[in-house]
Amino acid sequence: MTGIYPDIATLRGGCDAFKHVYASGVMTLVLDEDLARLAGRAVELAEQEPCRQQTHNLINNAVGRGFAQTPQVRSAKQPSAMLAEYIAAALVRPDTELSLDVWVDPRLQDLCASD
Repeated sequence: MTGIYPDIATLRGGCDAFKHVYASGVMTLVLDEDLARLAGRAVELAEQEPCRQQTHNLINNAVGRGFAQTPQVRSAKQPSAMLAEYIAAALVRPDTELSLDVWVDPRLQDLCASD
């Protein structure tokens, strides 16, 4: 991993997921979970994207808040760097909790059938 971001070429299309998870996680570290949730929802509402994209982003925002609250991230000397490592590991796990593809993620199929 170079800097904050992992090797983008290896992310299986997860660049957008990484950005949402990381931004929400950092807001949780700096502010708190409630303010990070509010900020993420405000951004998604303002962007007025279709249901699948908006829900996909909100899922990743929630994952970021959760990652930021883990003891490994909270107690790290550099929490934001540990958060980035956590996300990079999640992106390559076959059973990842991240939403990587708006057309494949089964959580979006039922919620956004009309998209």
